[in-house]
Amino acid sequence: MSGKKFSAAEGDNPGSNKEVTLSARQADSQRQTLSVEDAGEILGLSRGAAYARAKDGSLPTIRLGKRLLVPKAALDKLLMSA
Repeated sequence: MSGKKFSAAEGDNPGSNKEVTLSARQADSQRQTLSVEDAGEILGLSRGAAYARAKDGSLPTIRLGKRLLVPKAALDKLLMSA
């Protein structure tokens, strides 16, 4: 599996411009949101059912431009209350 490469900003580490390679799993673990489809998969829902739950408000979402996202913290809270 190939990793994503990120360069350190000049102010982050003086005198160094090393690239840090993260695996896809590490990069995903740093994300704070999930797509509706990914959240639905975690919950065992079909794509259509996940979007229906997002529309009726039972799946918490935020909108960033055209993207509809599920905050991981809100999904975790939902799962803990079940």
